[in-house]
Amino acid sequence: MQVLPEPDQDDGFYFVSYSHKDYKAVLPEIVKYADSGLHIWYDRFLESGKSWTAEVHKKIASYYCKGIIFYVTENFLSSDSCLQEVDCALKNGKSCVFVLKDTEFDGFYEKILDACGRKVVLQSRKIEAINFDFAIEDKKTIITALEKPELFEYYFYEGGRVFKIFKTGRIALVKKVNCNDMRKVELPRFVTRNKRKYRVGGIMQNAFSNNSMLEEVTVPDGWAMLTAGAFTRCKSLHTVNLGTPKIAGFLRVGSLVNVFVDCPNLSVINKFKGIIIISGAFINSQGIKSFNSKGYVLTGKCFSGCVNLENVTLSPNTRVIEKKIFENCKALKTIAIPAKVRKIDVSAFKGCENLKEVVINAKSKRIYRQTEFCQETYKHREVAINLDDIFCFAEKIYLKKVPKFKIFKGGFKQAVSDKKGYTLFVREQK
Repeated sequence: MQVLPEPDQDDGFYFVSYSHKDYKAVLPEIVKYADSGLHIWYDRFLESGKSWTAEVHKKIASYYCKGIIFYVTENFLSSDSCLQEVDCALKNGKSCVFVLKDTEFDGFYEKILDACGRKVVLQSRKIEAINFDFAIEDKKTIITALEKPELFEYYFYEGGRVFKIFKTGRIALVKKVNCNDMRKVELPRFVTRNKRKYRVGGIMQNAFSNNSMLEEVTVPDGWAMLTAGAFTRCKSLHTVNLGTPKIAGFLRVGSLVNVFVDCPNLSVINKFKGIIIISGAFINSQGIKSFNSKGYVLTGKCFSGCVNLENVTLSPNTRVIEKKIFENCKALKTIAIPAKVRKIDVSAFKGCENLKEVVINAKSKRIYRQTEFCQETYKHREVAINLDDIFCFAEKIYLKKVPKFKIFKGGFKQAVSDKKGYTLFVREQK
């Protein structure tokens, strides 16, 4: 008999609540449920006291708790802990079956409402009262027929701008997950509401934040955006699988904005076709050691604080390296700047104290100039930037093409290059 199923068990469990004074009458019922194939959890092996109450309420609130079976007797109705479990179940929107033993049906619901301080609404699709004398198979049929909890809550959009962006009149965004003890989760591609089909387009702010047990996430094809804080402080998250994004028409573009902040164990990002715009997505992610930006557009501090990032391959289509993108990436030792880059912000590699070797394939003069705001004139102006301002700790800088104007403050000198087609500059020893 399975009485303590794993909390992330796929098909979940049903919790049996009863007064311990009725244990001898309820235990045979629990055995029959288990023998019939119903996964049952009950509190026989928990220690009494504060931890006991907290653990029971945690089990009731869990997404994997599909419903609660209350064995209602006079002992049950006179037990504060049993009535607290009823209150907890109803407040969490759980389906409930009340098995009445030596208790009249008349006025029963009134007693339940009184026990819960009349703060809840009894929903007929989630509540059923039956007699103790029913056969176990009949009880099982009634229990399993009641409404099951939903893993996700959605925000639904219809028409208007949504139609123009997503080429559909209906889109759903995940706004909340009703479980904090799952290890793996896969978002559905479509959901139905009122017999209408909605495409799941992304995840809203803080939907999965602080889920300490979550390890792997899969987002199917057709998504468009994962918004700020969606997975913030998911300490165990290590793998993210991203399907092909899609917005208007044929465009396969998605965005990750401050999504995986403070996910220290995140190490694997798998993606399919399309382009993904990253802005601040991996701040302080200590698990990422290597990243190939092909198919990505990097913006806004996306790898700031990734102290274990050792290897970065920038996409040949990279044009701009923005502010603080690789700030404090202390394990980064080398970087190659693609030929199409036309701007490198002076703070892009701030704090990269082990970045000793830089290869610059870019030919644009724009990488040596920076736009800044002048407080005196209240206008933007361009100022010259030296390479040793950008790469403060570099010992070797290889240039595909050396401009005629000054590109160093004076701390570098030309040396014999060991890379064919490149001019080498090395830092002078003090």
